[in-house]
This record gives sequence, structure tokens and C-alpha cells, in this order.
Amino acid sequence: MQILHYIKSVLSAIKCLTCGIKHTKGATISLSAHIGGGKGIIMGTRVHISRRASVLSEPGAKILLNGNTRLQPDSKIQALCGSTVHIQKNTMLYPDSLIYAHRNSEIIFGEGSMLSKYSSISSENSVSIGNNVLMGPNVFIADYNHEYRDITKPINQQGHISRDKEGKPNRIIIEDGCWIGKNAVVVGNVHIGRNSVIGANSTVVKDIPAYCVAAGNPAKVLKRFDFTSGQWIRVNQNC
Repeated sequence: MQILHYIKSVLSAIKCLTCGIKHTKGATISLSAHIGGGKGIIMGTRVHISRRASVLSEPGAKILLNGNTRLQPDSKIQALCGSTVHIQKNTMLYPDSLIYAHRNSEIIFGEGSMLSKYSSISSENSVSIGNNVLMGPNVFIADYNHEYRDITKPINQQGHISRDKEGKPNRIIIEDGCWIGKNAVVVGNVHIGRNSVIGANSTVVKDIPAYCVAAGNPAKVLKRFDFTSGQWIRVNQNC
């Protein structure tokens, strides 16, 4: 077992050397992993990048992978020029998940959080995922949407809506301890409070307060935690 671990460590060090990344203690990188833009990639201890996983950093971008980050097979992180992706420690990116930072944007993925299978996070401004956030499969999170209002152009030629009505950049914040259910969509300018639950198949386009359960399309608050009684209480409107 020790010999096998030693061989993996040596192969990982060689992989890092060829990709221009500093090899850190306990890091293991599959030989089939795709690493690009090594100078912009910083790894903590015991990072694991599985087979066919990708970590791609354009010039001027940074990807920080803190200790015990694990990228499972076919997961992908990509940062375009001027952007930063910060994956904090003890996180897991499951197979076929994607984190994509457009130019001059920022994505923070919190400690102990997980991005499940077929899920994706995409940012043109800022997306911040708190600590210990649980996500089901096929979740989509983006701080922008497709522009559609010019009827003289096809939608795919109109770009994105990434600012609010006042012209301020959209931002998505999902605070610590949240649970985002399977197939949920969080898009636009949204703040989801601490320990809230977003039901499966829901679409979140407006803020959800802390300690609430929200579901639907668009998502509405169905329950909130009452600290006076110590119970979850059903509500008929946003709390």
C-alpha cells in the first residue's frame, strides 16, 4: 500500500511539473486529468484530481484549490482571463459537474460543500457558495440570464442580462448550511439565507430569507423556522 501511494505521489509530481503547478504534500493527479494554465493554479495539501477531470486557467486567471478538495471523474473547473475561482477545503465536485468563471468574475465555493453530478455554477460577476452547502444532482446556478427583449435579433445573438434594474452587477449568495434540491435553478440576482432549503425542481429568481423552506416555479417560501416556539411553521406568503 505504501509503495502504491509512493508511485502515485511520484506520478502526480511529474504531472504537476509538466503542467507548471507546484506539487503539494499528498496531492494526487490522474495522468489523464487535463490541466491547463499551470501558473494560475494553486493547490493545497491532499488535493485529488481524478481521471478526465479538468482544471483550466487562462492567463490572468486564478484557481485556488484548498486542502482535501476532490474533483471526481469528468468534473471541470474553468476560469477565463481576470477571473478567480476559490475552492475551499474539504469540498467535493462530483462527476460531470462544472464550475465556469467568465472574464473578470469571481466564484467562491465554501468549505465542506459539494457540487453534485451534472450540476453547474457559472458567473459573469460573483457567485458565493457558503460552507456545508448540500446540492442535489442537476442543479444550475448562474448570476446572469439570456437577453431576449430585442425582437429583431435571435436570442443567441443578444448576450446576457447580468445587471439589475439599477445597473448594479448581479450577485448570487448562498449562505452556510443550505440544501439545494435536485434540478433546482438559481439565476439572476439572488441571496439565499442561512440553513434554507430549496425544493427539487424549483426556480429561484428572488431572495429567500434564512431558515426557510421554499419551492415552486418561481420559488416561494412555504415554511419558516420560528425561534420563539422552536418549530417550523407553514406560511402563505414570503416571510
